[in-house]
Amino acid sequence: MNMQARRGDPAWFESEWPQIERAWKAGQDLGDASTLLVYLNAALPSMAPLGLWTTVIAWITQGLPWVQEAGNKLREGVLLENLGYSHFLRGDREKALAIYEEALALAEAFPGQVYTGALLGRVGELYAAIGQPQRALTYLQRAVTIADQAGNRKDASQWLDRLGRVYAALGQNQKAADCLEEALQLARTIGHQGLVGSALGNLANLYLDAGDLDRAVPRLEEVLQIARESADRHAEATALINLALARGMAGDIRACIEAYEQALDIARRIGDRDNESTCLGGLAGAYRIMGRVSTAMHYVEQALRLAQMIGDADGEMSWLSELGTLCGLVGENDQALARFQQALALARGAASSPWHQETILGNLGNFYLTLGQIAEARKCFEEALPLAQEIQDRAGQCALTEGLATTYAETGDRLRAAELYQQALVLARQIPDRRREASLLSNLGTILLAMSDLEGAIANQEQALTIFTNFDDLRSASMVLNALGNAYLAGGDLEQALTLYRRAVDVARESEDWRSEATGSWNLGMLLGQQGNFQDAVGFLRRAVALEQIHGHSNAPVHAAVLNQVETLLEESNEA
Repeated sequence: MNMQARRGDPAWFESEWPQIERAWKAGQDLGDASTLLVYLNAALPSMAPLGLWTTVIAWITQGLPWVQEAGNKLREGVLLENLGYSHFLRGDREKALAIYEEALALAEAFPGQVYTGALLGRVGELYAAIGQPQRALTYLQRAVTIADQAGNRKDASQWLDRLGRVYAALGQNQKAADCLEEALQLARTIGHQGLVGSALGNLANLYLDAGDLDRAVPRLEEVLQIARESADRHAEATALINLALARGMAGDIRACIEAYEQALDIARRIGDRDNESTCLGGLAGAYRIMGRVSTAMHYVEQALRLAQMIGDADGEMSWLSELGTLCGLVGENDQALARFQQALALARGAASSPWHQETILGNLGNFYLTLGQIAEARKCFEEALPLAQEIQDRAGQCALTEGLATTYAETGDRLRAAELYQQALVLARQIPDRRREASLLSNLGTILLAMSDLEGAIANQEQALTIFTNFDDLRSASMVLNALGNAYLAGGDLEQALTLYRRAVDVARESEDWRSEATGSWNLGMLLGQQGNFQDAVGFLRRAVALEQIHGHSNAPVHAAVLNQVETLLEESNEA
């Protein structure tokens, strides 16, 4: 078995793994340290892609005393670098950093060595993962310089790729694109498919962030193919995660969930806790969109625990914010606010991230909207919008402009609200983001109704309902059904309004959406009361008020007073 000739060939390595493992054990029995070190050197490049990190840690731990006894400081440093990286991939970042620091001390004797550059790159990669992008930049830039000076195009491609990811996290998208394009060109030149896949995947993520699915999806599919052909399980899981994001943005939530589940299975089989956390959080978001809030809560709580355990600052911020949104959906408002504030404190602190600040502020603004705290919501949207513009996040700009428009709609400034909704609608169609487009069509329909444009209101709401139904977005469909019912009621079609309100309540219950159920129940109760059907009216109004009181909605006191009046009318009609 010629291990050295097959060095860096994970597919062959995987097929021969049983023999490789037996040969290692046989070498141990013979006590042939020098042969085992050669064997270990040949095996390491193929072990990480297959997720054999526990085995790598065990083998290196056994091999380190041999090189230390031989006094080979350079070889010792290389083994420490690989040991640290294996702990990093296992999610033990504190342990990884301690080992890297030990290796850096040894590297001072070899300032121009490729090994030193590789170690600097690994340290930069770790700092990026724990939310310290500025420190990450310092190490990665030094790693790229050493690789360039040594003419090592493989390492230059790898560290340019990581550098691009850090620039993207900082919102410096042009610098990110430049680094990633250069990394991709180098990888193609040397024919390194793994690096080609990584650079392509990160470029695709830039396109995803810009909402450019037409350019993102083909690149992600190519990345997945490369990962599978090279038997790189870690890269395969990452590619599936990115495809899941793209499927979700395209509105295919079932395909999104399927991709996340495939990635989660791989991540758990190879002990890839970073990707496991990402999959859990992604599944939470997908199930939230489908209206399955309890299922979403189950996944996001797992994701948060895992992110905190492995020191994943980005993940912790994301999942705290997602948990805040979910707590708000089930009426746990104090918990929701606490989660948002925790996430925002992290985003503004040592793990400073404009992207996370923008996202969390947007989610917090939406939460304040649901509570009827319009002034607080507007502050959040106005603070977040410049951040989105700064990092060229068109999807974020679209969502925040919509939120800001809603605050004007709620305070009666319909012209300003309509203007902002139109601006956001243009962005949504440019991106394109069909779900956001539907949301905007519905909101614009509501404003048009308030401005007495009945025909425009119904046309917009029906377009929105079609899109949400196609996406299986039950919560949003329920809200649109309520709005459409309002439009038909304004036009005097009472029977159609009743039908739509009933559908809204049924869909809201199916999706566990208490707000939409309360809205639909209130609308039904009021309309039935106007028709003199006080018996049925009281039942729906009681349900609406109960939901609002349980969840602390600002409408509850006013609605409770109206309910008392209708109950009095019911008593009087019964007495008559």
